[in-house]
Amino acid sequence: MFRHLIVIWLLSFLSASQSVAEMRKLKFCGDKAGWPPYTYELDGSVKGYDIDVLDQLLKPEGIEYQVYMLPWKRCLKFVEDGTIDVVVSASGTKQRENIYRLTERYYSVEPHYFYLSSSFPKGLHLSASEAAKKYTVCGLRGYDYSNFGLASEEVIRTSNSFIQLVKKIEAKRCDLFLARYEVLAGLEKINALTIPSSLGYNPTPGVQLDHFHMLVSRSIADSQQVSQLLNRGISQLKADGTLDQLISRYVD
Repeated sequence: MFRHLIVIWLLSFLSASQSVAEMRKLKFCGDKAGWPPYTYELDGSVKGYDIDVLDQLLKPEGIEYQVYMLPWKRCLKFVEDGTIDVVVSASGTKQRENIYRLTERYYSVEPHYFYLSSSFPKGLHLSASEAAKKYTVCGLRGYDYSNFGLASEEVIRTSNSFIQLVKKIEAKRCDLFLARYEVLAGLEKINALTIPSSLGYNPTPGVQLDHFHMLVSRSIADSQQVSQLLNRGISQLKADGTLDQLISRYVD
């Protein structure tokens, strides 16, 4: 009986190893507007923390992959219908849990308000829902702001980039916009955005750290296998401290 169980376990292990080794080339997509230091384009290549993580997850398994930078809504749609396998750097929401398979979180960021310092010299210390009742709040097209405590319709989401958002603040077409501090700092670090000295910012009160995941398409035949592969790898990279080492290259 004991030998029989060992044989079953070995067959199962060999089958799983074979399926990973034979896995096809995987397709990922990220936000073309740029999400540095996590995913961004520089000199014709996709770079950032996400790429470092994917290398750690997939190269040891001999799995090839490609990352496409697309408008955010198109990226989400292509993964929903199975044209692309996985979205990188996506916040987790209940709606997305129903559409995709969410991996374990693999980094977290801090939500902030950004505004003209002259408009809020002492900062802005209202919750997002309270601020939306008093001020014009802007955001990026296709982004979900529920983690800020706001419904999508409460945010004017007509901007395609953070550069546009900054310009709208400077032109006073918006009172404030919502963003993650690490991303704005990352854009400035790679010279993709200049944060003007007139721009102030502070953490959004009452909002916890925002956790980010990969979203695996439920429309691909090997959806569960891809999800398990990524989750197993992320868990290992967390446990051995590799994720901390990778993010420390970009964010203190």
